[in-house]
Amino acid sequence: MAEKIISNPQVLVNDELILFVPNSLKYIKNTAKTNVKSLTGGGNSVITVHSKDISEATGKVTFSIKATSRSIELLDIWANNTAENVIEISSSNGDIALAFTGMSLEEIPDLEFGADAEIEVTFLGDVI
Repeated sequence: MAEKIISNPQVLVNDELILFVPNSLKYIKNTAKTNVKSLTGGGNSVITVHSKDISEATGKVTFSIKATSRSIELLDIWANNTAENVIEISSSNGDIALAFTGMSLEEIPDLEFGADAEIEVTFLGDVI
């Protein structure tokens, strides 16, 4: 069976369709790092133990937008909606359907204006 590349996903933030720059969408379901340590009983016996560092575990969604009047308005809304933003990512063929809840805008990004200017937006929140 052939696989299809997900090249044009849809992004909703708080149920509003977001117009974003193609190929700019990235997400991480869980940023927790895995620690791997070795233990020995002497001689040639070595085993590894694995653990997750959940102290900084978050979900993360990043995408770029253009500086339109609506996108600038949305940045203010998202920034004031701390821990309440919901981001949904889906594909037209149904291969992917993710919902990130409890999301906050990491910081208000620098606004850059111009035909080619892009504003990178990063949300952090609950792990999925």
